[in-house]
Amino acid sequence: MAGRTNRSRTLSDTITNAPGAGPEVLSFVEGIHALKRMARPEEIAHSALYLASEASSFTTGLALLADGGVSINRT
Repeated sequence: MAGRTNRSRTLSDTITNAPGAGPEVLSFVEGIHALKRMARPEEIAHSALYLASEASSFTTGLALLADGGVSINRT
């Protein structure tokens, strides 16, 4: 294993603004986000690309929350 490194990273995402959800679902999901909107799919993709890129080469043991604040919003 000499010269090899192991890095552990996870991406915890949220519901994205996808077609097909009814207005009641959209309203509920937007209401639980601290940012008061749903994620665009490309926003989640940018987080995944960061974790897969050389830019995160010194990042390990990370759980990246790309959830629009759902995990902190308790109101």
